[in-house]
Amino acid sequence: MVYDFIYGSRVVPIFRAIGRSITLLQSVPGVESRIRRLVDGERAQPNGGLFELLVAAAYCREGAGVRFLTESPGNRKTHDFDVSVGGREWAVECKRMETGEYTDRERQSARQLWLPTARDLQRRGLSVLAQVHFRSELCEVPSEYLAYQAGQWLQSGVLKRHEWDDQYGAGVIGTLDLRPLTRLLRTDDVAIHSSRMMELLTGRYKRNANVIQLLNVKMADNPLYVEGCQQAIVLDWESTSDTAIDRKARDVVKRLADATKQLPNDRPGLIHIGLEAVDGDEVEARRYEKIFQTVRNFDSKGKRLEYIYVHWFAPESPPTGPAAFDETYFWSGRQPDQLRPLRDGMLVLPPETETRDGLHWDAKLPSVRR
Repeated sequence: MVYDFIYGSRVVPIFRAIGRSITLLQSVPGVESRIRRLVDGERAQPNGGLFELLVAAAYCREGAGVRFLTESPGNRKTHDFDVSVGGREWAVECKRMETGEYTDRERQSARQLWLPTARDLQRRGLSVLAQVHFRSELCEVPSEYLAYQAGQWLQSGVLKRHEWDDQYGAGVIGTLDLRPLTRLLRTDDVAIHSSRMMELLTGRYKRNANVIQLLNVKMADNPLYVEGCQQAIVLDWESTSDTAIDRKARDVVKRLADATKQLPNDRPGLIHIGLEAVDGDEVEARRYEKIFQTVRNFDSKGKRLEYIYVHWFAPESPPTGPAAFDETYFWSGRQPDQLRPLRDGMLVLPPETETRDGLHWDAKLPSVRR
């Protein structure tokens, strides 16, 4: 009754991937205490522990011996687990990056720019669609910016669309056509917070779209769904500011430095860093450039760091199904003594999935299989 389809697309594939390897993981020494820590002290933010299980399962699938270390409160942090292959042992440290604060602030700024205007349009009984590409950082856009554009549209007559292009951005505002949604609602209920709803209201589907909506609806028996919609006021926005893209494309340098400190001195080390690619393809392309340079120039401060893996997870909740998943990984060897012990760096996609070389955000190439 409280399932969130978009958030579920970020969570369910992770649990499925762990479930596929559950038998292997159950035989790993130390995994029980790691899971207990995950479900007790880390329940509020379990992504780090889940990522460790994904990485450990990948090594298990390739026949490596895996042993989780037990943390001792009050002592120096150790690495996460040991991996042994062919009589050689590596120390493995995993770091999971969360969505950045800049992304959260940007979304809050968009709400502050739009909601006062949206509520006024709602009181007027109008259904409205505004589609905006911001060239400036949203924190630099005047607070009355969208209110002014809505006023210009109302003055010109609601039967016409109002378009603009200025230093802050370009956009269009006009009457929202509710007919695609109302036609579907004659035979089907639609989840209120779903990509299908966004597609019907905006006329397009885009992975990780930024949409703010005020709806006047009749809820279905299941309150996740609606069976009727009388009014919709929607902002479909994108931030194309070069500064915003750069700030959202967070590098891994801090995570890499922290992980290196936790590696021991007496054996070679491996580092895995995981992140969600939910800020758009331009952001991930910029982030990849940063990570490539960081990894190439990284100083491990005397630690025997041999391989670095970076894993991009790209979840989505498409209009035609509950969840889809793209995955990209990048690895780099740092003067290793042996071939890397993990050959297949895919952590979430099933082993039988058809994949390709290249980056999932590269639009010029066919999409990675989901």
